Amino acid sequence: MHYLLDIILGAHNFSNLPFDLTLSFCLALEFIILLSAFMTVISFNPVHSVLYLVLTFVSASTLIIAIGAEFLGILLIIVYVGAIAVLFLFIVMMLNIEEQKFPVSLGSYSYLISSLFLILLLSKILVILFMVLSV
Repeated sequence: MHYLLDIILGAHNFSNLPFDLTLSFCLALEFIILLSAFMTVISFNPVHSVLYLVLTFVSASTLIIAIGAEFLGILLIIVYVGAIAVLFLFIVMMLNIEEQKFPVSLGSYSYLISSLFLILLLSKILVILFMVLSV
């Protein structure tokens, strides 16, 4: 389990890290966090956006629990999913916000957001390939 902390804290010597099920589980959770956060930002329907936000919070708390901070993970679920995200969902459903109709171009920020997501995704893939090839 201390291997995960080495990866998160930025250990530069990956040659002694085993590529086991725990590591692949955490990498899959990180991919889910990145994808659901990206879908939270680009979703046109506000209800879907809040549900993607809930998925982001649950995946992040699962990752925190997996690295050994159980209290912090449960606290994240109780505070953010149990209170804030449910409040967002209640407000969105109570206000009856319609699905946003955007023109073909989403604006100048869509390219920036998409580029940042692709850079994060490619860096994650490079780290996984580096760890697989070094074992």
